[in-house]
Amino acid sequence: MHTNQRTTGPAENRHRRPSTMRPAGLRPRAAGFTLVEILVVIAIIGLLIALLLPAVQAAREAARKIHCQNNLKQIGLALHQHESVWKRFPAAIEDKVTAAFPNVSARNYRWSALAMLTPYLEQSNLYDRLNLDVPLYCPPFFPPSFIHPDNVESVALDASTFRCPSDFGRRVYQEFGPTNYCASYGSGAKGGPYVRTDGVFFVDSKITAGQVSDGLAFTVFFSESLIGTGGPDSTLAAAQAGGQEKEVLVRLFAVPLTEPACSNPSAPVTNLRGAAWADGLAWSSGYNHWRVPNSPVPDCCSFLGVWKAARSRHPGGINVLVGDGSVRFLGDNIEVEVWRNLGARNDRNGIPGW
Repeated sequence: MHTNQRTTGPAENRHRRPSTMRPAGLRPRAAGFTLVEILVVIAIIGLLIALLLPAVQAAREAARKIHCQNNLKQIGLALHQHESVWKRFPAAIEDKVTAAFPNVSARNYRWSALAMLTPYLEQSNLYDRLNLDVPLYCPPFFPPSFIHPDNVESVALDASTFRCPSDFGRRVYQEFGPTNYCASYGSGAKGGPYVRTDGVFFVDSKITAGQVSDGLAFTVFFSESLIGTGGPDSTLAAAQAGGQEKEVLVRLFAVPLTEPACSNPSAPVTNLRGAAWADGLAWSSGYNHWRVPNSPVPDCCSFLGVWKAARSRHPGGINVLVGDGSVRFLGDNIEVEVWRNLGARNDRNGIPGW
């Protein structure tokens, strides 16, 4: 018997479309990613972010460090312009009686080296407002409440040239603009006195370039220091508990300074470091080289002396302005004797490797 069923050969099978039938119970795969794939992608993205963030932060800090160095270079140019005009560098702080206020004591004139440099800095708006012919403070001499009326607005200005962008940018007093840049009082030997020191800047100093016998290229003129926290005085123990021991100054009433007295946990501290670029007192706009940069030992001051270290928030060191106008980055591990020699203008000690 013949049937009408057609048989297909191998050649015809090759052209037959595949069946779209699926076994029963097998669902088609949905378009998109599985949970495992999403988790893997998230993990990869997280890893990339973890790798990129330190690089971004390092790049930002490098930019801030360069900005800080440029600020110091501007101060260096201003110092040499001042020396060219007045045949001396400015004093860290001047004691003098002004003609307009003959009864105001010399100590209340008190303008800082930075204030004296404003005519030579890119701060014309600041200099145009300052009246340096009058004392910074008027009776009854309790800063910051009794600033001379001519200068109330000007000393409160926040000058970017006086600030390191790596610091927190806080204001210590509302009445004053703060500063991170301090004039060097010298090595800090003999209890860190304010007057007649071995540095280029001190009370009523009139040092010329020729009197820097160690050489301008071997003497540090300015460096960085941290701005304080502000607020009322506390104790060293309280500052250490808050991790702020590098932002305060132990305040002693006994002289001369001693290491045991400066490290006494119950000693009072002042939070006013760097509080005022206009005020020449060392707690605000001066420092010396007794302690190495970013020293773990708290800074210390009294009526007659100061041990205030150069400090910064740059990883590993600080920027310094050298007398020849150059700016260098010095590490925290610099030898203490080398550091002190760099602060003195006339100790005649060699500085190996400088």
